[in-house]
Order: sequence, then C-alpha cells, then structure tokens
Amino acid sequence: MTNRELKRLMLDHAFRYFERVVFLVGPENLRSQAALEKVGAKRAGGRLDGSGEVNVLFEIRRQDFSGRFGLPQ
Repeated sequence: MTNRELKRLMLDHAFRYFERVVFLVGPENLRSQAALEKVGAKRAGGRLDGSGEVNVLFEIRRQDFSGRFGLPQ
C-alpha cells in the first residue's frame, strides 16, 4: 500500500464524520507537504507546536476530497 492509498483510506473514514480534516506538518518536512497537496489538501497557515516551532497547517474539505476521488458527497 502506498502513502497516497493510505491517506485516501484515512480521509474516506474521517469524512464519514467530519466536514474538514486538518494536518500539522513540520516546516522542514517537504515530502509530507507535497504528499498532502497531491491528495488535495491546501495550505491554511501555521500553528505553534509545544516546543514553539511553527508547523504548516493543511486542510482538506469533504467536498474537495470527494470530487477529487469520485466519492459520494
């Protein structure tokens, strides 16, 4: 199973209950940032973590995810 397939399964499950999913990614973790963008997540700002470092905040909404993967809305 690839990272993309795993994210798709997790998001499919999450969107049964929520309209929006948020991810926090370290600023140096460009690989994860790119992977999230590939599944349709959008940058939505930043947020401080417990150590005071600013993480990149990504979000994806059910309607955007459903349209991208052809899932029922």
